Amino acid sequence: MGGHGQAGGLPGAGVRRLPRPAQARERFAPIPQARVEEFAGAKHLFVGYTEPVLDAIVATVAPDVEVPLPRVWDGPAEERRVTIV
Repeated sequence: MGGHGQAGGLPGAGVRRLPRPAQARERFAPIPQARVEEFAGAKHLFVGYTEPVLDAIVATVAPDVEVPLPRVWDGPAEERRVTIV
């Protein structure tokens, strides 16, 4: 495969890549409330940048929530087993 928007020969080949920030700004320009945030060095939304990306999303959609979000959880936890058939 290969060509525009594809990663030929790599895992996930054939999956459309998200546009670069400049392209994304142009593409989302018709949506006045859309905001494109750049993260220096990021190549994909959640590869290596999960925490700052989630902080930015939370700061936008829930401005009363303190960010950065906690990085550890010391509260209760459950374990569930799921069988996928």
